[in-house]
Parts: sequence; C-alpha cells; structure tokens
Amino acid sequence: MSRLTFHYSCVNAGKSARLLVQAKNLEDRGHDIMIFIPKVCAVGKVSSRLGIERSAIEVRDSTDLVKEMLSRRETSGRFPHTIFVDEAQFLSRDHVLQLTRVVDDLQINVDTYGLRTDFRGDLFEGSKHLLAWADELCEVKTPCSSGGFARFSQRLGDSREQIHIGQEYKPVSRAVFELWRR
Repeated sequence: MSRLTFHYSCVNAGKSARLLVQAKNLEDRGHDIMIFIPKVCAVGKVSSRLGIERSAIEVRDSTDLVKEMLSRRETSGRFPHTIFVDEAQFLSRDHVLQLTRVVDDLQINVDTYGLRTDFRGDLFEGSKHLLAWADELCEVKTPCSSGGFARFSQRLGDSREQIHIGQEYKPVSRAVFELWRR
C-alpha cells in the first residue's frame, strides 16, 4: 500500500541529507526514484549542508505531478517506486492534492521533507495541507542551543542576530544565506 509521508522539522535538522540518503538506499536496492524541489528555492538540485547534492526536477506553479508520473510511465514503461520532494513547505495546495492522487490512484510512495512553520509559528501552505492529508507524519527532531529540541526556526539578519516578531526585518543577502545554510 502506497503512502504519502511528511517529514517535518525546524531549520538545520538534516531533512535534505535524510532525503538524499533514503533515495540512495532505495536505488542501491534496485528501486526507481524521482526527486522534486519547488522552483522557488533551488535551481534543479537538492543539497545538504554536509556537501552532498543531487539533481532534482523543479516543481513550478504550472507543474502537474500526476501528469509527470503518467509521462514517466510512457517514456520508461513504469512508474517510479518512490517520489521524494524537498522543501515541501513551498508546495501549493494543488501540488499536495496532486501528490495524494499519485499515492492513491497511481500507487506510488511519496516522501516529502520540509519545515512545519515559519519563525512566527505560522504554517506554510504546503505544510498545512501535508499535515492535513499525509498518511504518515514524521517529526525530525532538531537539537536546540538550550539542550532540548527546537520547536521553531529562528530568523536571522545579515549579522546573524535573531529577528524578533514585530522587529523591522531587512532581507538576508543570497551570499549570507548560502553561508548560513552550511
């Protein structure tokens, strides 16, 4: 029986690394997989702060994931065993609904990885629908500087200071963001 699973956590929990390891393990066992990432966050690849990365198919607003699977079957003669989606919090409601159809109608396993909430504690659109519709929810524990586990992500400014709710926020430059991801 196929399942839609949402692996969620705060920032820096190792979600992308887990996705890449799981994908490699399935391929080593002869399974066909596909990896997707929303266009908003990457240029066709999933990467981890550990330095591992892999190409991924970009999910755009116009992407229909059911049609992608049907097209894949036409070209390769079969469906993939598992679909992986990184940064799933950036999926739209329609994309999450399409993933439920991929699982229920096409019998393909889907593993999604993403943030549950933003730094204010508000649900992301993709996360909201995955929390509602996924067959399985898996919280990835994120170590916190307090010694416990983090429940929320922090938003940091250019000098890496924490941005508090209500405080003026200046966007982080791309260079600082890349340093922060490491």
